[in-house]
Amino acid sequence: MAFDDREEPGLPAEVDKLIERAQSSHPEAAEAETELVRRYLPLVRSLARPLYLAGWESEDFLQEGTLGLIKAIRTYDRGRSPYFGAYARTCVYRKLCQAVERNNRKKDVPEEELLSLEDSPEALSDPTEPSIDEIVIYRDEMERLVEKIRKELSPLENRVLTSYLEGFSFDEMAVRLRVEKRAIQNAMYRIRSKSEKIRLAK
Repeated sequence: MAFDDREEPGLPAEVDKLIERAQSSHPEAAEAETELVRRYLPLVRSLARPLYLAGWESEDFLQEGTLGLIKAIRTYDRGRSPYFGAYARTCVYRKLCQAVERNNRKKDVPEEELLSLEDSPEALSDPTEPSIDEIVIYRDEMERLVEKIRKELSPLENRVLTSYLEGFSFDEMAVRLRVEKRAIQNAMYRIRSKSEKIRLAK
């Protein structure tokens, strides 16, 4: 389903309790962190999915975005940011920007970057975190790419793209758009092919 920064997935008190537990030495800290990742994964998808249109494979951007989400969970301070969703969005954007920069330099993504939920906090830090300006540039570039792609799409493909970027699964899109799942999959294949032609035409 689509994700709104201002609408936490659960009551604010419940989210606060999960974050407090995840940041503590409580025996269930890892379980709380995993639950938060599950709840906020739609946010990661909505921010990272434009990279699929830019030529990345899904595993790459989801892993990178999830690392940013984990960092948000471990470093969140409610006294400095009233909405965890907004803070998580910034952390995920930063991680994606770092990944894009590595990709632009034609460097391989280190295997140690592709971590599971049990990875060490040290691996989540990066001395070269992008600035807010760089995050805005990344976001604008993705928005321009999506706008170019939309001009080449059919009405159905545009509807599929909108749902995809909002974080809906293929099954959810089929129900939402009242078409078969196979039609959704075929539309996504055509969208990816058209986006590749646009990128190669630069």
